[in-house]
Amino acid sequence: MLVLILGLLVASALSYRSNKTLPSFMQLIGVSFLLVVVFAHLCEAFSAFPSMGWGKEGTPGHYLDLSSAVLGVVLFAVGSVLRVARRGPT
Repeated sequence: MLVLILGLLVASALSYRSNKTLPSFMQLIGVSFLLVVVFAHLCEAFSAFPSMGWGKEGTPGHYLDLSSAVLGVVLFAVGSVLRVARRGPT
C-alpha cells in the first residue's frame, strides 16, 4: 500500500507542478492525507506513540486515522472527477 500511495504522491506532485490547477492541488492534498493513514497504520503496527491509542475507538489515533482516510479519499476523488470534467468530451 505504501508503494501505491507514494506512486500517487509523485504523480500528483508532478501533475500539480506542471498544471497548477485546483483539481491537481486537491489530488495532491488527498494523497497526502492517505499517506498519513499509511503512517498511522505503521505506528500502530510498531507500537509507536502509544499515547495516541492506535486502533482503539475514541482515541486521538483513531480519529486521526479516520479523518485522514475520509479526507484523502474525498479530495482525491473530487480532484480526479474535476480533472476529467475539465478535459471535456473527446
